Amino acid sequence: MLKKRASAGAAALLLVASQLSAAELTRGPYLQLTTSQSTTLRWRTDVATDSVVRYGTVPGNLTGIVANPLITTEHEVLVDGLSPDTRYYYSVGSFTEIVGGDDANHSFRTHPTPGTDREGGVTIWVTGDQGAGCNEGPGPGCGTAATSCIAGRVRDRAMDVAGGPGNIDVWIALGDNAYGFPGHPDATDGAYQNGLFCPFSEILRQTAIWPCVGNHDLNGPGPANHDQQFTLPANGEAGGFPSGTERWYSFDVGVVHLVSLQWDNLDPGDAMAVWLVADLASNTQPWTIVYLHGPPHTFGSHNSDTENTLIAYRQVLTPILEAGGVDLVLAGHSHNYERSALIDSGFSGYSYEFQAAVHELDSGDGDPAGDGAYVKTSDNGVVHAVVGNSSKGGAPIASPHPVVRFTRSGNGSALVNVTCDELVFEYVDQYNFITDTFTIRKPGNCPPSSCAAGTAPGGFRSLRVNGSAGDASGLVQLPAGGPMVVSVEYDQPATLNALEVFGRAGLATPAEAVFIPGWGEFCFAPQMFDPDNPKLFSLDILKTPGPYVLPWSRTYSIPANWAGVRFELQGGGANGLDRRVTNCVTVEIVP
Repeated sequence: MLKKRASAGAAALLLVASQLSAAELTRGPYLQLTTSQSTTLRWRTDVATDSVVRYGTVPGNLTGIVANPLITTEHEVLVDGLSPDTRYYYSVGSFTEIVGGDDANHSFRTHPTPGTDREGGVTIWVTGDQGAGCNEGPGPGCGTAATSCIAGRVRDRAMDVAGGPGNIDVWIALGDNAYGFPGHPDATDGAYQNGLFCPFSEILRQTAIWPCVGNHDLNGPGPANHDQQFTLPANGEAGGFPSGTERWYSFDVGVVHLVSLQWDNLDPGDAMAVWLVADLASNTQPWTIVYLHGPPHTFGSHNSDTENTLIAYRQVLTPILEAGGVDLVLAGHSHNYERSALIDSGFSGYSYEFQAAVHELDSGDGDPAGDGAYVKTSDNGVVHAVVGNSSKGGAPIASPHPVVRFTRSGNGSALVNVTCDELVFEYVDQYNFITDTFTIRKPGNCPPSSCAAGTAPGGFRSLRVNGSAGDASGLVQLPAGGPMVVSVEYDQPATLNALEVFGRAGLATPAEAVFIPGWGEFCFAPQMFDPDNPKLFSLDILKTPGPYVLPWSRTYSIPANWAGVRFELQGGGANGLDRRVTNCVTVEIVP
């Protein structure tokens, strides 16, 4: 009898195991709340199982494991204790099976440590009102691809420009994330599947979305459904001041502080407004981007002079944003693309009160190749951009708002790249064209580069100028007009990725070619740089590891108008893409 009972128990276990192994994905996996040390993975299955995430830095060798024994169809697992600015690969499933992942398309990169200026900057993808999807995409529970899907075309063109989802650090969505369709009202679970999880499934596997709440997200079961779909930082988990709610929040990524606000008829005593004051006051990052659904200045498909919520946004938020030194305000709601020049942060009036001669700090286009980049030397100065056309609208604006200097018809999204002293914004339309761009610069905003004098790691002996590695700080003094010989030597075969030249005086450099045995010929392109952006030219060599024929040297004639120049030796990993400064010599030109 006991044996029969044991057999029955074993059969039950086998039955449970067979049921677990039958699980299939019906949503996801999708990333949430990525920080410099953690991320959260969510997914949905058709049958209930436990939740297991396996992860590692090499696909096919996922040595880390995090599990949640709760049996559920809605899976959520926090993976923490990770290294900053590192790519991880992952799979999701249960203890008995993997239902997705363990390949190049299932990976994420942790954020750089807050305050760290990463080489290449932080890249942010911006979409607005993208929730009118078409149930297309390769995700689980989704239909076949539809060529008429605006959101799909906008997505693909932005990823073409960015080089794929793996190059996006942050995806911010400006609200109206789940428009309804027949049988599925706004903000229902089916609307989220149709408008978000299907058309953007491949991106969500590699990049966390950080949405704000739009008016359509508050319709019907919207507020509750918004909270159910996302895992967002209510308690300052990703930097920023704790808000106590996932409806509005902030987070830090490298050198940028981002703030998400929800659709609300604000008054000065509103809880969100009170929190925003505290958050911006506590912010220590050099760049601040605020994003919300309702634009303070628009004459697109909505009118900021007549809609009460937009009026309240403008009148209540503007003094707060001005005091907080906000650099960029992004909004949706109007299904158009609209963008201001660099304007006075304090302007909070109606359209007819705006005077360009008074309120525009720089009336140019902000394009370094056009009228020149915007330059901020104080906290005052902000650019407003409306990107509410990622799945709807796109009609031309006959009479733009006076604050708006640049509009584009059609549909699109934006890419924003932020380094310590520069913010670059690009509007990408659905046809793969960058049709508007601007740059904001903050001179002197970068900390000194961390590069050591003398012996460099990675197998290099040193970088030398005229045979000298310089004093303890790497400083060499040379007379004006004399020759300058830059050389690199090594103790053992190693990777040399780049030799970058920095000058402290503005000048144009002629195109010149350099031949390094074993590498081929690389050209310094002629460029003009100003004293606030003193990088003169660079040599980027992306090759697999050596050995290379070194030492290498190059002789330069010191131009009369140089005040100084710094040479940086950059070495890196085996793939030749890890460009970290390892050694530098600063040359001071003595008249």
